[in-house]
Amino acid sequence: MSQLTSILLAPYHYFFGENGFFSSLTPQSRNDTNQALYKGIPALLFAIFALLFLVVGELNAGKTLIEKYEDDLAMIVEEESQLKKDLSQELKMAQANNKQLDVDTAGIGRLRDRLATLLESKKIVLSKLHSLAPTEGKYQFQLANTFFTKSDLAQIVPANNENALKIKQDLANSLRNQGTSIMKQIAPLDKPGYLEAHLYLANNSVPKGSLSPREQARLLRLADRHLDHALVLDESNTTALSMKVLITEKFGQLDKTKIHLKKLFETDPYVYPQLCRLNLRLGVPEENLAVLHSARLHLKAQLSGMTGSSDTRIKCATFLVDTYHRLDNNDEADKVVNDEMSKFSNIPKVQLWGKRLIAISQEIRYVATGPITSENALEMIGYLRNGHEQDPFNQKILGHLAQLQNSDIPEVAKLSKEIYQPGEKAPASVENILGAQALAEKDYLKAAKHLTRATQKDQTNGNYLNNLAYLYLIRPNPDPQEALKLIDRAIINAQGAGKQLGSLTHFYDTKGRALLALGKIADENGDETAASNQYAAAIAHLSKALINRPDNLKISKAIVECYEANGQTEMAEVWADQVKQIEADEAAKAAQDN
Repeated sequence: MSQLTSILLAPYHYFFGENGFFSSLTPQSRNDTNQALYKGIPALLFAIFALLFLVVGELNAGKTLIEKYEDDLAMIVEEESQLKKDLSQELKMAQANNKQLDVDTAGIGRLRDRLATLLESKKIVLSKLHSLAPTEGKYQFQLANTFFTKSDLAQIVPANNENALKIKQDLANSLRNQGTSIMKQIAPLDKPGYLEAHLYLANNSVPKGSLSPREQARLLRLADRHLDHALVLDESNTTALSMKVLITEKFGQLDKTKIHLKKLFETDPYVYPQLCRLNLRLGVPEENLAVLHSARLHLKAQLSGMTGSSDTRIKCATFLVDTYHRLDNNDEADKVVNDEMSKFSNIPKVQLWGKRLIAISQEIRYVATGPITSENALEMIGYLRNGHEQDPFNQKILGHLAQLQNSDIPEVAKLSKEIYQPGEKAPASVENILGAQALAEKDYLKAAKHLTRATQKDQTNGNYLNNLAYLYLIRPNPDPQEALKLIDRAIINAQGAGKQLGSLTHFYDTKGRALLALGKIADENGDETAASNQYAAAIAHLSKALINRPDNLKISKAIVECYEANGQTEMAEVWADQVKQIEADEAAKAAQDN
């Protein structure tokens, strides 16, 4: 027991202890004493509080000035965090109700003003701390973040006209610039400074939006310098290593990417899929076996040390199962899932997770066993049946079942229909598969029905939009203008999702053919200028489509057709020669295979 506790408990022992004052009194005396005490309770309470005040004062007297200010700062930060949560909730409610963000909307103005006042107090405390410890970067870092928060608050101040809107925006930009200026002071470009500030400036420098390649490269180099300083300060910092991986990969420096990724893998085994993909790109797939075994061991150790059924545990178990799948050990993967489901049999979230993982495992077995034949049909359909029972919404399983309904093996088609009959509630992926099947069979009405449903159910999937656009180009009554609208949506969505040029080749192929068709229509209407522009645009997009498929015969023939239609006979001949070379190469390869 501490000396302070003993002092505070001494009166209790004196009056109420086993040999205390009250134990020695007669009943009458005790009653008289109780009445006297009741009358003296206010004075007694005052004395106790005075004593506590003195004790707390003595404790505070032992603190340094920095410790006192840090206590004040901790209280402010706690209140700031709560106010931010409340304000965020109010903003979400206002947005959900389509209301303007004015002072009277659901208390937004009140919370905003309270937070602004609190931030001023925070600035004062941080300034005092900085004056007491000018070399301590954390106070300046928090001060910079205070300016950023004030900038965010300025954005939600009502603005009734363009002038007020400009004033609001100028104030927000000014506050953000002040915060950034502080960050640059504590994280200079020429030497290591404060770690968190270097990470902030690096992240802030990563290119966002559509910028020229030159500007993107400049910003990436700037971010890279801050990350180098961050890694000097903490060589295992996972944030810095993750960003270094991103930047070196963008610069095409895959060897450097691997160095940083392997370092990151030492502390974060969850990056093993990224490392495996990189090994494939570098042409060393044999290294993936060691990566997967190492990841499995780390994840297994992590899982065994966890308690409870948290989201972190589910994440760890999911990745562990994936390593077993990649190592072609589906039985062990299922064992991990079943163990988790058994441990947490009363947690619905875990049970749902487990069923989904078991379905994935069944789908993997189906793919590994294929192709389907009369001899293995029951086994393979069995995998799909088991998977569908576990997770009726697994889109890959539904896709396989939909494809099998057109099987040439009667019993396969029959079994698949018994398990799943696509209806109007079929997911977009199944609608797309059924549409593609109908397209291959030249059943254009059926293809249009399913592909239109697919794009309605998933309006951002580029592959679905591309398939529907292609249908508009090849059906008996083509509509290249509608095809162009669809494929432009596909390209915009893909670019917005950060897809690289190589993944858009099919989209550019379809767009090139739509433009070629529109050029022909313009020619028929006698508009030579419009036709020439369409042909030129078609050539540009078809050429992009060839970047990842330089030997594609159909695309090369389409380019020849564009040049011929545009009257560019010389270029048409050049490409015609290329077509002949591709055809010769294909013939030679076919002969060699035979």
